[in-house]
Amino acid sequence: MSDALAVELLSVTLPHTVEFNQLPQFTEHTDPFDRMLIAQALAEAYTLVSPDTRFPLYEPHGLQLLWE
Repeated sequence: MSDALAVELLSVTLPHTVEFNQLPQFTEHTDPFDRMLIAQALAEAYTLVSPDTRFPLYEPHGLQLLWE
């Protein structure tokens, strides 16, 4: 954990990869790094903060998204 940034590194775990494999496939969003971030957020019940306009595709599947 970085005290200066108040962040914690999140390693990729088996539950994250399971969630990744269960994500719906959208032709307009195929970036594997983005999809892993989404899978981690879902597996950990975290809110994902991003301005990416494709991330709302995953909100009906449980993604909590924050950006204004």
